[in-house]
Amino acid sequence: MSGASGKPANGKLPPLTGRTLVTAPNATAAAGLRPDNAGVTPALLRWLESPQGQACRAAVLVELHQSKSLQVRQIAALRRSWSQPQLHAAIALVQSQLTACQPRGKFCELGRQDFWAVPEALQQATSYAVACHKARRFQTLGAATPIIDFCSGIGGDAIGLAASLPVLAVERDPVRARLLWHNLQEAHFPAAAIQADVDTPFYNAAKAAAFHIDPSRRQGPKRLIRWADMTPGPATLLNLITTFDAGAIKLSPAVDFESLPPGHIELISDHGTTVQAVLWTGKLAEPSGPTLRTASVLSGDGPTWTITGRPRPCQALALPNRFVFEVDGAVTRAGLAAELIGQLAANAPGTAPLTAITIDGGYLTAQAPLRHPALTAFETLDVLPFDQARLQARLGSGGTSSAGASAIVEVKTRGGLDLNTDDLQRRWQKIARCSCTVLIFRAASAGVMAAICNRL
Repeated sequence: MSGASGKPANGKLPPLTGRTLVTAPNATAAAGLRPDNAGVTPALLRWLESPQGQACRAAVLVELHQSKSLQVRQIAALRRSWSQPQLHAAIALVQSQLTACQPRGKFCELGRQDFWAVPEALQQATSYAVACHKARRFQTLGAATPIIDFCSGIGGDAIGLAASLPVLAVERDPVRARLLWHNLQEAHFPAAAIQADVDTPFYNAAKAAAFHIDPSRRQGPKRLIRWADMTPGPATLLNLITTFDAGAIKLSPAVDFESLPPGHIELISDHGTTVQAVLWTGKLAEPSGPTLRTASVLSGDGPTWTITGRPRPCQALALPNRFVFEVDGAVTRAGLAAELIGQLAANAPGTAPLTAITIDGGYLTAQAPLRHPALTAFETLDVLPFDQARLQARLGSGGTSSAGASAIVEVKTRGGLDLNTDDLQRRWQKIARCSCTVLIFRAASAGVMAAICNRL
């Protein structure tokens, strides 16, 4: 790739054909605080695109195929051919590429594509599967609906959106803008990239039907969850909501829902981890509206499962029965466990009913086993009041599971318990005679309880 960089003439942007990374007026001045790009610079990225840079990346890839992390002797051998900054940049990109495209990686669907990233940006990026899931909601606006993806980073959302819709991807940081442009070119989707700040007046909202934005939620290593702490801030986000007919704002799952402007809230989990909340605005908030919430469960092993309903606590609580089910985190964070119980009862009348163990519905129980995309099933072996000495004695007595050469004890908690689960797992694995899962939870009337289970 040529890696050409376009510059607006007389304050006007050239046509965004997608073959050029365009820099908006005052983009560099607007960039503000720089993210952690692992020492990679725009100049180094241009070098990595050159024949010499391609050779360096290929050599690093060969070495990483031999060992997961480069050893001192390997780095010393590579340093005979390339400078330290060049080698450092190549290692950062190649390692991120291998992580992104490995089986079950965020971009494994892209196969062997030359996907570029730096570690922090890859960690923050939306996976391709989640981005495609969000794109399906945008498609309800029309197949040719143009989307502006602000704060695009390395292009996680932009690539997923562009798989089915025309996209203009916008990123203010010069390094990540160049990574974004590279990844869009490799994907061969109808998308263009521009280095610009959200507040730079480069776009005509009338020509773009909707927006997507991933505001920064970090201050150094600290993750921010308050709406007021987003960058860009609430004023800019509210301006986008009022300017565009429809939009989506990516947020932390831990964000205070009550602080958000009107819109429809969706919680998304991917392979069992709740990865993001989305505030859908304008036409994309309809017909669900602000009083209902949605939880979507992506597993990669089947179709996406989604539930929409009114959030409410679980009322009837019980102690664990023969089977216990852990509810997917997106469902519980959306407050929809009670809705799930009601839907399952309505869809399968006459079957053993599900009852909540905890008020948030994180654990449910029933007499019969049940397979469901939003439930992880366990068979209950014993239930007792939580007491570490008593539990330790019970685990050491055996009979909790099929015997094995080495026992693995998994500890899970609910109810805001101040327990170090990693420490409990380490201590109990030393004495446990059989593998098991210990669920520790705050029961409604029985205090803190523990259920020793087999994962099904």
